[in-house]
Amino acid sequence: MYPMKRALVILAITLVPFVSGAEETTLPSLTAEVRHVDTIYAAPQSIIGVTVIGETPLTDADVSVTLNGNMLPLATSTDDARVLTGEYTVTENDEEGPVELVATFTNGTVLTGVTKGDTPIIDVTVPTLMLTEAPPIEFEATQPEGSPVAYVSPASSDPSVQIHCEPASGANFTAGTTEVLCYAQDLAGNTSEPVVFLTVIVSDTEAPSVSLVGDATVTLTEGGTYIEQGVTVTDNGYTEFTYETMGAVDTEIPGTYTLTYHVTDGSGNTGSVTRTVTVEARPSSGGGGGSSSRRQSAEPEEEETGEVLAEEDEVSPTGEVLGASAYKFTTYLRQGAEGEEVRELQSLLNARGFMTHAPTGYFGPLTSAALAAFQSAYGLEPVGYVGPRTLILLNQGTVAEDPRIPVLLAQIAALEAALDALQSAD
Repeated sequence: MYPMKRALVILAITLVPFVSGAEETTLPSLTAEVRHVDTIYAAPQSIIGVTVIGETPLTDADVSVTLNGNMLPLATSTDDARVLTGEYTVTENDEEGPVELVATFTNGTVLTGVTKGDTPIIDVTVPTLMLTEAPPIEFEATQPEGSPVAYVSPASSDPSVQIHCEPASGANFTAGTTEVLCYAQDLAGNTSEPVVFLTVIVSDTEAPSVSLVGDATVTLTEGGTYIEQGVTVTDNGYTEFTYETMGAVDTEIPGTYTLTYHVTDGSGNTGSVTRTVTVEARPSSGGGGGSSSRRQSAEPEEEETGEVLAEEDEVSPTGEVLGASAYKFTTYLRQGAEGEEVRELQSLLNARGFMTHAPTGYFGPLTSAALAAFQSAYGLEPVGYVGPRTLILLNQGTVAEDPRIPVLLAQIAALEAALDALQSAD
């Protein structure tokens, strides 16, 4: 949340080997140099590095180094055989103040302190921050990415301690409540616990603006496909929302359906928009146009053979033969027809075991297939639609049960032949 400085402090100790002459002895000389990243202050977890440099190759057998009484392991540098390096990690238990560096050489020379550069100072004390919380800042959101808020940051009375606050003055504050936290940090990087300095409240009292993708009114034919296009949303405070759609469209049942789209932002404001979907009934056999014709093409009619059907009008046969069926069928039926007569046909097919779907009142491919099976079982050509012969069968129950049926069928055959002759003459 807040930065922690990790300074690497390097003390360079230059060792001049002991030289013995006939007239005098030259003692080793030591130059120590402190090189640091940010500061000479070392906090807990900071690393103090020690480097010993000789004019000839060195090993840890030639010199030992202690820092505040702690022996430092030394290793020969892989880049230069004259260099030994060691590290010390500061802990919270270290004594505060300048470090005490002692180098003891095998020739008996003992050197202490840093003779060149700055001596590292250990600082393990965490600063204490005491602030008076500022009055809250409140305003209405104007844009989802937030609005800049300027405030006066607290100042430190100790020049060695800086106060940092997050979010900083001038940063963008988004909708909701945001606490500005401040903490104190000294030169060593010791950091206090954060303290609430300011509360910024960005209100959002406006509902999201919800717009439909696509038309507000959609019309389609029964059995078609409804494609949901959704909505677009804009808001003055948020970019993420909760979506809920009320209502559903059943394209198999004609009617008017209302879809309501509710969009809620992070402040609980809800915007809504509605779409109306009208499912129009399929046209009866031979009728229709426009969008209805598109639905008709989705369920093509089988080629008609074996029976004569009226192309446009519903024709009721002359005469009446009543039998096993309690309902009197009066209309020739084919794919695309709908209504109570179709529903009764489906009920009969269900009762006879040729259909397993609940009656819908619409004559589609399933009904045609079941009817064809029914026709085949009762000795008729399985054409899958209701013509005069099938109409008689439906009302009687079976063609063979009534001796008048063959006579009627013969009459129908004669009529069909006459009709074929007329068509050929044309």
